[in-house]
Amino acid sequence: ERGTNLAWTGVEMVVWGGSYDTTGGLYNPTTNSWRAMNTANAPIPRNDHTAIWTGQEYIVWGGGPIETATGGRYDIQYTPNTAPEALPDSYTTPQDIPLIVDAPGVLDNDSDPDDDPLTADLVTTPVHGTLALQADGGFSYTPDAGYSGEDSFTYRAYDGLAYSEPTTVQLTVTPVTATYELFLPVILQP
Repeated sequence: ERGTNLAWTGVEMVVWGGSYDTTGGLYNPTTNSWRAMNTANAPIPRNDHTAIWTGQEYIVWGGGPIETATGGRYDIQYTPNTAPEALPDSYTTPQDIPLIVDAPGVLDNDSDPDDDPLTADLVTTPVHGTLALQADGGFSYTPDAGYSGEDSFTYRAYDGLAYSEPTTVQLTVTPVTATYELFLPVILQP
């Protein structure tokens, strides 16, 4: 639109005004998504204006249907993203038996203060087996043949803008106890 003004918040681009419009949007290049701006208390519609982002509000001045339009402060209710929190997990599987965990898996106990959807991002792999971690938090773990004991891997939760601190998933591979039946002959004496 003619006269649209742009400002960068550090995470999103503010796009406001143009063609005497009081609406706008916030564009996030990381997620390639738009969200609507609040129009409450927006300055009067204008064109060919100047604007800056202060870190908390959008200040607009000049332009408009007449060249002497006064400025205004425009609270776009911008809330910076907060990183998610990933919590430790633990699972157990018998020796030589693969462990399969469906989604949400490791993400089940994780949270995001902004309620953004989370994905799992692998940081380190287990030492005593093979792992396939899915973005939805589900995973499969196959312990090395004959191995029993402790193993682990680390991942972090991602909300589309920020990562959590890495957290550990503890894996316990329990030994298989062999059972034997002993048959002894019975000898009867007369």
